[in-house]
Order: sequence, then structure tokens, then C-alpha cells
Amino acid sequence: MNDNSISVEKIMNFFKLNLEGLVKIFTTFLLYNDKILTTTLVDYDYNILDKSTPPKSAKLFQYKTAIDRIVDYLENSHKIDEFTEIYFNMLIERFNNVHFHSAIDLHPSAVVLNPKLFKSHKIMISRPDVTAWIAVRGCLDPTNEIICKINDEVLSNNVLILNTNKLTIQNISDQSYIVLIPFNEMSNESLIGTFIDLATSFKYFVRFISSHMSAIKPESLQMYRQKLYVSVFDSIIGNSSYFNTFGNRVLTFLTKNLPVLYFDITGEFLQRLNYIIKWNATHSKVFTNIIKEIEGLLRDRIFGAVKSFFPEFSDKSESDFLKSFQGYTKLILPSQEETIPFTITEKSQLDKILNYCKRLLLAQDMKSFPFYCLLHFWAIAAMKLPCFDRRILDNGKTLQIKFRYYIPKKFHFVFKQSNAKYEYLCSITKDGNKVKWTDEIETANHNEFFINLGNDASWSMLEFTIESDETMDAGDFILQYRDYLVSDMKMICERWNKNFDMAILKCIPSTTFESKEIELNFNPKIFANNPKLTGFPLALLYCRSIPLLIVNWMKNHNFIADSEVFNDFITPVFKLNSFLQIVSANSRLEVPNLKINRENARKLREGLVKDVKFSIISQIRKQIKISNLKNESDQPWKVKFAGENGLDMGGLARELVSEVSLDLRNPNCGFVCPTPNSISQVGYYRDKFIFVPTNNELRSNKKLYKSIGGLLLLIIRTGLVQEFDFAPVVWRFLVSNKVSIEDIYEIDVNYKNTIESLKDAINSRISEDEFNKQFNLYFVVKDSLGQDHSLNQNGTSCKVSISNANEYIALSNEFRIKELQKYLNWVRIGFLKNIKEGIPNSLDPDTLEFSCCGDPECSYENLVKIVRFEEISEDQQSIFFKVIQKFTPEQRACLIKFATGRSRLPPSGSSNQFKFTVDSNGAQIDKLPTSSTCFHTLHMPRYTSFDNAYKMISIAVENTESFENT
Repeated sequence: MNDNSISVEKIMNFFKLNLEGLVKIFTTFLLYNDKILTTTLVDYDYNILDKSTPPKSAKLFQYKTAIDRIVDYLENSHKIDEFTEIYFNMLIERFNNVHFHSAIDLHPSAVVLNPKLFKSHKIMISRPDVTAWIAVRGCLDPTNEIICKINDEVLSNNVLILNTNKLTIQNISDQSYIVLIPFNEMSNESLIGTFIDLATSFKYFVRFISSHMSAIKPESLQMYRQKLYVSVFDSIIGNSSYFNTFGNRVLTFLTKNLPVLYFDITGEFLQRLNYIIKWNATHSKVFTNIIKEIEGLLRDRIFGAVKSFFPEFSDKSESDFLKSFQGYTKLILPSQEETIPFTITEKSQLDKILNYCKRLLLAQDMKSFPFYCLLHFWAIAAMKLPCFDRRILDNGKTLQIKFRYYIPKKFHFVFKQSNAKYEYLCSITKDGNKVKWTDEIETANHNEFFINLGNDASWSMLEFTIESDETMDAGDFILQYRDYLVSDMKMICERWNKNFDMAILKCIPSTTFESKEIELNFNPKIFANNPKLTGFPLALLYCRSIPLLIVNWMKNHNFIADSEVFNDFITPVFKLNSFLQIVSANSRLEVPNLKINRENARKLREGLVKDVKFSIISQIRKQIKISNLKNESDQPWKVKFAGENGLDMGGLARELVSEVSLDLRNPNCGFVCPTPNSISQVGYYRDKFIFVPTNNELRSNKKLYKSIGGLLLLIIRTGLVQEFDFAPVVWRFLVSNKVSIEDIYEIDVNYKNTIESLKDAINSRISEDEFNKQFNLYFVVKDSLGQDHSLNQNGTSCKVSISNANEYIALSNEFRIKELQKYLNWVRIGFLKNIKEGIPNSLDPDTLEFSCCGDPECSYENLVKIVRFEEISEDQQSIFFKVIQKFTPEQRACLIKFATGRSRLPPSGSSNQFKFTVDSNGAQIDKLPTSSTCFHTLHMPRYTSFDNAYKMISIAVENTESFENT
């Protein structure tokens, strides 16, 4: 199956293999290549069906190739529907086979113990080839009776995962057989015919149909959904060991990847639902979340009349149900009480509202998107803030406005900065006639307007929105502009991404989430001037903001029991605060003394010396252990710089932190290297670094990389944020402990292109001669530094051919992933050493980067918040504010460095928020300012004009390299 020179169809014909046989081979290959965890066994996040996912080991590349080829064959031969039906029937047979909930009869590897044979004594089992043992009850039993103890751990209706090759079993009950399944991390072969085989088959069936829905008949999809849920329900209620232990994880995966639709809740599904509602009340609460979700779906049936006006949001399976509403001509919107009210308090129906929010945020297609919850909000915003296109003419003096659809009779401009003076020049009617503007003219028949700006202002310098106070019946408005509503909803549920959500949340004051109630009937103009949201209709942004605001408000008030599902939608402020609290909890007051020679470090950075011991990080490592880097003040150590004057009152300590960041942005220090994209000058992240040493002395220096991790956490702990130009893969790994091939691709476009070209050549079935002409590759791969490495013993002489290209791809990918993983893992170990609770699940890579690096752009608004004046007159305060307003973000960052020794402002929520003091040096006039970084103070002379102040302050902050003159 992995030989690309022979078609799958020919292989099937040769071996007289039908689709049923192909299903068995397919599911076996999936199990062979699946990632098994020694904590939860089945990894529901791992998906080998995704063509971008490499095999878990290069040795399994044949199985991965075979899996991909089988899927390609099914897609190209249009056999998806037939194959799925056979796969489904096999899966249901396994669910109904009691032995598949432990191990099948006569399993070749499992050990089955009859408890009656050793009731009065212990049994010891040892196998040197075993990595772990998996123990389960040998039957389904409604009781929770303890069967035995294995290595002093209790076995009942649970799954025991014992990471050892030796077992001691002490019998307690003689009612059930004990099944012991051996596992070796090098092979999953012993898991065939076990409950793990069932769980893996289930996982990939869900993955398979969720990625091929368009190729499967709607009635079949409905039947698959219903029966899968029923089978999982029955397995949990029947006390199947695996589903009893991991039922929550299974249901979370199922509801996320194959959500129930309201018309599924009939027949057998409805019967099981009625039963589990009663069962759940007296047993574990595993069904609580799904019961709430299904209750919400049942409510959807009352919105059939609304859905009949919008077939885009309906499944073909709903057609019969929606036909009963075909006579409706008037759109009656659901009341706010039925869906999401404008005002929410702790007395509102929070479970119902949260369920709607979950579906609005997690919907993967329009069919499962509860658009009717947003109709009122969309109508309000679309009328209040009509959508328009703009064009600036006459060197910024004239603005051309064209409304996209709704044209209000009256409208006015709302400016962000000030109320500019403007006058209407003329408008153009829908017929194309130009009309001189007068107050009597109504805009109803006009769709283009020309507005002139007075004074010396320019439209290009103004931020504004257009508002209207006109209203009409919301239902009539929506029907008139339904296509635009559908377009906005489609954008939200199919083409949205996390970055847009974070941009929306950044527009919302954090105090919004602190009040006892949340008011949703607000003016969406707050989203108008965020550059990351430019181009989106405000009605769309308003609709998307509704579930985001609700979830964050409920999160802040602890109204969400299981908040992990909403992690991607929580404002970074909350995530950051939660993480900083965990970090702070393990702090202490110890202040170590350091003596640092930064002149030697400078020589190393400039390439004048090569010895890594001169680096700042090496010097710190020799004097402090990672476990001692726990002080959370902005003076985590006392520093003496060799050969330099200066008493450390805090400024020198902050300077040293900045020196650490310089080590990690300079390849001459040896700890990091530029991304391969930087070397080849292609793709993204050319200005970023990764943890691959450029100095051979560091290849095995685990201690120094662990120290780097400890120093990164110290920077977060103290709030002394720095500019670290790490590629995104660094932050992702620190959070997830994973490196994927996609991480490699984003920092090495040339490598990606080579691998993708090889895959294309393999799939195109070109001849061996054509392949050799196109590629001249050997079993050698370039590392991140561009150096060659053999992938096998004969790498430099073993040529890549069409027959072994998949093996070359697998070995190359494995090498590149492990190369990066090695050093990142050392850094992560050091990073985690001083966090007792580890990294919280809510933390994401972007928030971690922000906690360590702060905001890369120092805005005027954020800088103004921390400025405090002492004995500075109002006219001089005004001059200072005008200077920093004119400054670029880079100049503001230099000002912070000049006055405080910090590189950036600490994130909101850091334990070291500070005020930046500006005091008077009135004895001097129009001179350079000075500073006392230890006390975060800028000493400002008196300036006779803004121009003089701008010139002098600019010179000072842009030349702040020496600490000794402050």
C-alpha cells in the first residue's frame, strides 16, 4: 500500500480485496501509527489523517503513506459514502461486542486472570519487553465493586495504566476476570483487538466523516451522529471501563467534531436522553454538559419559522421540518428573553445563555450556527452604523462616501479626536444624477456623497464613523438586507480567527467584566478605529463581540464550571493575571549578589572573542542556581559591573536583565541562531531566532539552556519585560511541549517547498527517470544552520528515488523536529523549575510572549498613564506631552529605557507596575535632560518652546547607551 508506483486499485484487485477488507486494513494502520499516551491512552488531539501530520516515528512512514494513499483512492474513486457505511457498521459491531471493551477472546498478548484461582494469594508478572501494563475488568458490570489491587492501586470499573514491566496482583473479589494488556512504546501491535482499538477506530471514524461531510448523504450523516452518541451513552451507562474512566474526554471530542443538530434528537437518541437525565442525577456528572447542550438544541425547534427564511443555515435533513413554515411572509424575530437578553445578571438563565455562546463561538459551519441569537444585535448595529466605503480626494480635503446597502435618510459624522468642521457638497442618486446638497434633500434615493473638510485638516488624518438615528422594524430591515446578514454570519462562523477575537477584546475596557451585570446594548463604534479590524462591517464585529463579552464576564465572576473549552476566547488580561498569580506564589525575597564583566560580553557579541563563558548568561549561571531566581521585585539581584562606576539602587539590576536579552538576540553568543528563512531571505520570521546553538560547545550544555529558561521566568516574575525576537515556535513549545512539522515549515520555507515538491512528485506517479531529473537528493538533510546530516549509514551515497521518497520525507521531518525539540526542552525544564503548579491550561503562546516581552509598541496612551509630574508647571507638562505624542513608538521605548532602565512597559497585572516621574531641573534651560534610572525619574530642564524640547529630549533618549552618566 505504501508503494506509489502501484495504484491502490491494482493492489486490491491482485489480493481480491473488497472495501470491507480495506476498512480492516485502514483501521489497523491507523492504530499502528496512532500516538498512545501513558496517561489517557488515546490522544484525541493527534490526527494522523491530516496529511500535514508526520508519523509519530520515522519507522512508521510506510503506514502513514498507506493511510494517505487509501484516502486519496476513496476520494478520487468517489467511494467515500460506501466506505464510510462499511466502516460505521464495523465500529458499531465493536461497540456492541462486550469483549471489545477489554480484549477480544484468545487475544495473543493479553493476560487474562481468573480471580477464583488465586483468591488467597498474590500473583506476580514480569515481562522485560513491556513499557507499561494496562489493566481493566474483563466484563461490563453495573457495580463499582473493587476487583483487585495491582501494585497497590485499586482496579474497579476504571482503567489502570501502570508504567512498569512488573506487576503484583492481590485479589479481592472473584466476580470478574482481570485483563492485563502489555504495551511497548515502540509498537502498538499488542493493542489490536482491545478497547484501545475500539477507541481509536471511533476517534478516526469521527475525524473521517467530519472531513468528508459533503461526500456523504445527509440522511446517512444524521444516522451516524445519532448512533455514535447512543453507543457512547450506552458504553458509559454500561460501566465500560474505558468510557467510564475517560467519558468526559470522549464526549468533549465528539461534541466538538461532530455536534448534534436539533433534528437528531428523535427515536433511540431521545430515549437514551430521557434515561441519562435520570441516570446522571444519581451517578457521576459525566453527562451534565451534554444534557445542557441538548436542552439548548431542543429549544431550536421553536425557531423553525425563523430558519425557514434562511435556508443557508439549514441542513438538507431539516427540509421536511422546515416545509411546514413555507407560508410565512413576515419575519418575526425571537424575543431577547428566548435567546440572549440585552442585560445579563447573575439571576439570568446563565446555563442557557452560555450554551448559546458556546455554539456561536465554536461553530465550524453554518448548519450548526445559531444565527437567530444575533438577529436583533445585527439589525441595531447595521441601522445605527451603516456600512460604507470611503475615498479621499483633492489632497485630503474631500471625502467620497458610498453606502454598501442600507442608506439612512439622515446621518452624521462622529470623530474620535475632535469635532471637525465639514460641509456637504453634493450627492449622486441611484440613477447617477448629481444633486447639490440642501437640508431638504433626503438620502433615500442617493448612495454617494461628497463632503468637504474645512480649515487645514485632512480626511486622511481623521478617525471617524458615520451614525444614524433612523430606525425601522428589525424583521423588515433584516429581510430587506438578508444577503448582507448571511454574508456577515458566514464570515463569523467559517472564516474567522483568534486574532480578530483578541482585537475585539482589546477594544473593551476590562472594567466591563467587573460589574455585577453586563449591558450588551452598547454602541459598536468602539471597534471602528482598531487597525486590526479595518474593513469588517461594524454590525459583524458587534455580533461577534456578544458571545465574547458574555463568556469573559461569566469567567470573571466564576459562572463557568468548565472554562477550558473557552480558553481561546478569554481576554489575555485574565489569562495573564492567572499565570502571574501562579508565578508569584513561588517567589521569595532573596537578593543574590553578582559581579558581571559586561565588557567581555560585549566582545563576545561583536565576535572579537569566541568563548561562551564570557556571555552574560554564562556569568550568571556560575554565580546563581536556577532555584535562587525567585525574587519578584524589580531588583532581583544586586549587581556590580567590573571596571565600571555605579552603585546599584535598582538601575544596574534592571540593566543586567536587558543585557540578558542581548545575549539571546545575538548569534555570536552561541545560544540562538537566526531562522533558516533569515539565512535564505524568504518567507516570514526572517528577523526571529530559534534555540539552536551556533557554538559547538553548547551542543550538549543542558545546564546553560536550563538557566535560560529560569531567566525567562525571572523576567516574567519581575515584570522587567524585554525584547526577545523568538520565532512563534519557541512560545508554543514552552506552553505545549510540542513541535510539529508545521512549526518547521513556517521558519524554513525552502525546506517546506522541497518536501511538498517531493510529495507532489510521488502523487503524480511520474517515472523514476523523470523523478531523478527533477530531484538530485541523497539521504542527507540540512539542519537549521544549513549544515548537512546523513539520515542513515549510507546517507551521502544513498540516492532518493520515487520508491524511497516517503522514507526520506519521514526521516528528514523527524530529524528537523528533534533538532529543535532538544534545546527547547532544556529551556522549558528550566522555565518550569520555579513554577510549582506548572503552566495553566488557560495560558496560550501569545499571552506567554506578552508576559515576557510586553507590548512591542509603546503607545502614547499607555505612556501617559504612568507619567507623574513633580514641580513641573502646566505649560511644561503640556510641552512634554506634545513631545511624547510626536515621538514614534521606538522613541518612546528609548525614553523608558533612558529614564527607568527598562526596555518596555510591564504588562498590566504584573507585580511591578510603576510610575515614571518627571521632575524639574529648572536651573537649566533648553539643555539635555538627565535621569535617575534607580528611581524611574527624568530630570527635565525648562524649555522655551516645543521645538527645543523635542530636539533635546530626542538627542538624550536616542543616545542612551552608557549608564554611567545617569
